[in-house]
Amino acid sequence: MPAKKKIPVSVARLTVGGKYQYPWHSIERGEAEFTPSFATCYFGGHKFTRVRGGTSHGGNYGGNYVGEDGDFYRITQHKDW
Repeated sequence: MPAKKKIPVSVARLTVGGKYQYPWHSIERGEAEFTPSFATCYFGGHKFTRVRGGTSHGGNYGGNYVGEDGDFYRITQHKDW
């Protein structure tokens, strides 16, 4: 099994209680671990699962991640660290 990839990231919370927040509710930076396929992310003791596109599977949140709390997050890599 390939090792998890550790990457410096920014995690922006897009929803709170399922309702969209703009500007985003909160942003955190740190190091995240990803599975080789990037389908699962571990950050700050939480597990995030990638949302596949399509209105029936995440609507406007395709390509982002859903947390264990049911809210959506945008996780982006930071190369400036």
